[in-house]
Amino acid sequence: MGSAGIALLLIGYLGAGLGLLAGIGLVRSRGDALRFSGLALVSGWAATGALLSLELVAGLGVSIASVVLTWVAIGVGSLVAARRIPGGPTLAISLPPDRVRRVIVGAAALLLALAVVLLAARSIFSLGGFPGDAWNIWITKSKIVYFFHGLDLGPGGLRQAVSPDYPPLRAAVDASAFSFGGSADPLFLPIQSGIVDIAFLGALVALLAPAVSAAVAVPAAVAIAVLPKFADFVGSELADETVIVQLSLACVCCLLWLQRRDRRLLAVAALMLAALALTKDEGAMLTLSVGIALFVAAAGRRREALFAVAPAAAVFAVWRTWVAVHHLPTNYAYHLTNLFHPIYLIHQSDRIGYGTEQLLRETASVSVSFVAVPFAIAASVLVLYRRDRKLGLFALGAIVLPLIGYDLIYWCSVVEPHRFVDDNVRRVTAPVVVAAAAMLPLLLRRAWRPLDP
Repeated sequence: MGSAGIALLLIGYLGAGLGLLAGIGLVRSRGDALRFSGLALVSGWAATGALLSLELVAGLGVSIASVVLTWVAIGVGSLVAARRIPGGPTLAISLPPDRVRRVIVGAAALLLALAVVLLAARSIFSLGGFPGDAWNIWITKSKIVYFFHGLDLGPGGLRQAVSPDYPPLRAAVDASAFSFGGSADPLFLPIQSGIVDIAFLGALVALLAPAVSAAVAVPAAVAIAVLPKFADFVGSELADETVIVQLSLACVCCLLWLQRRDRRLLAVAALMLAALALTKDEGAMLTLSVGIALFVAAAGRRREALFAVAPAAAVFAVWRTWVAVHHLPTNYAYHLTNLFHPIYLIHQSDRIGYGTEQLLRETASVSVSFVAVPFAIAASVLVLYRRDRKLGLFALGAIVLPLIGYDLIYWCSVVEPHRFVDDNVRRVTAPVVVAAAAMLPLLLRRAWRPLDP
């Protein structure tokens, strides 16, 4: 089927996502469907990947039939939910009445369109120059799932792969691309992931515009599109590319929920966090960081806040139970149990110093992050000063806690620090930087107009 099959796969993601958004009451008209088409595609992709991951754990494989049946299940569940959940207020994107602002939106939209075309061209016409980890870990696992029809543990299977204990969402969606493409051609993969990345930009515009206006949301999407921490990962086939999308949308939806009390957005955040927990081992740490930040910030609504992380905790527990039952080797680079050995930590104290230095350098560098993290932290502090405790606390926690988590991983690692940190600090900081940039417009708006609803 080739590229036509990948197009059908993406259309399936879009249809499943529209069903999901209709089920939670976010899409109730054709206008809603058009506005949230980007969010729908990403949501359909995330939900499909999460359900396929659970199917793999259950011993099933990934094929065209299993993907279609998964979409049918999503559709049926969404239909049942849509009949019981009333639609909420429309989150419309309206052009500002001022002529100057319309010109700003138009110019920014053209720049965004140009950036999207360039990103799409790079993904569609990829020559396969993927990073080493993409070949060694992620593409290899996808081929195992495709050729062995599941998480095979025999010779040549998952047990012999690099980092076999990593959750299977990325392998599941990439194996889906192989199935719809008709072969295990790695060049199908950047088409799928690149379009998801582009849909992510549309999702940000749809979510941010009702809160900060299109005159701010569209330029913000342009800034993220050219942000090296985002653009360099589009079509890279690294799991960090996937984490960027999941973490950023989860953080934006949580911020909007704290501001507007719209449970539909909390449901989207819950989906993204569940998918995040099934993408990488570090995804669980990122999910925990967001969950802690949300729980602290959501005074008076903490039961609802727990709903955002409950699905992620459940699916991650299922995966780790499967790993333990099948005695898969854990990550060789670090052992979290070392954090409970003070003598070891004292002897390795130089690691945390070097790790902290590199994390700060990578997140504060103008050349790769446009100083998004320092700006977002400063805006969060300003929001706190303007007496919006919940938004300021959440944003600070969602940015700072993941960096602390990565620093602790570096501290308890058993690999030589320069080799370990230098090898991955650029990748692991990318989701935090993009999430900070995505939250920044909301934080600046709240700091500027603290009395707005």
